[in-house]
Amino acid sequence: MEISEIKVLETDIELERQDGSKVKISDLNDKVWVAVQFYVSCPMCAERNAEHLLEVYREFKDDPDFRVICLSVDPDDDSPEKFQEIRELLNVDTANWWFLKTERQALWDYMRNEMLFGDIRERTSPLEAAAKGKWSHDLGIQVYRGDTMIMKWHAGVPFDELRAEVKDALVEIKEQP
Repeated sequence: MEISEIKVLETDIELERQDGSKVKISDLNDKVWVAVQFYVSCPMCAERNAEHLLEVYREFKDDPDFRVICLSVDPDDDSPEKFQEIRELLNVDTANWWFLKTERQALWDYMRNEMLFGDIRERTSPLEAAAKGKWSHDLGIQVYRGDTMIMKWHAGVPFDELRAEVKDALVEIKEQP
């Protein structure tokens, strides 16, 4: 779904990268980045990442102004070791693909209220949790130009639209003084 009104991130949050270093969302103000909610053991994240996120990453990974941001919805369980395993499985570079986490409620609130991701809830049905993972969360992909969300993509929207938004945003960011 395209954003009918541009959403500017009004507040910042400090996060921990997969290597333990601290970053802020504002560190991305001069980048084009795609953001997703994620957790290592989520089978639905694995499917989305393999099908869509990796495709965008592979196309734009050599551009120094591009990043992929995976925000953990399960920061208590997502350890640096698990992030390393998934990074190796996906064969992505930590310089431009960041796995990020912080205190759970602070991150959940930020993603919901500032980034406009959908709500996160724990699945209570053992069968549903076994099939879809412990946490129900937004599987959309958001595209940002600096601190401004320019698109929210989800399954069902032609994938070429996501690719075109990233490409156009990279052109625009390079043209800025």
